[in-house]
Amino acid sequence: MICKNYVVTGEDVNDFMVMESAAYISYSVRLLYHFLFYNGFSKEKLNTLNLDLHEGNHELICYKDLMFTQHFFVELKHFYIDDKIRIKSSFFNSKNNAVQR
Repeated sequence: MICKNYVVTGEDVNDFMVMESAAYISYSVRLLYHFLFYNGFSKEKLNTLNLDLHEGNHELICYKDLMFTQHFFVELKHFYIDDKIRIKSSFFNSKNNAVQR
């Protein structure tokens, strides 16, 4: 499991100042690459290993909206290894309430 704190920026929100679905996915992917880099896998090293990293099968379940300038953290967990690695990311606001899973 890995966690990282972020703040909702202007590029993450729609006209109503609510964080968009694409931003949730972007933060999850960002944290995944942060985790890989921390464990010695730079983007160059991943390219030389010819690993086929790609996104797929996103399921966003929203409990509350994250708003512009709101602090939150992302938690990655449940690394299942069959023939693929599956990752579940959860978003929590600054009060540790689940926002999106």
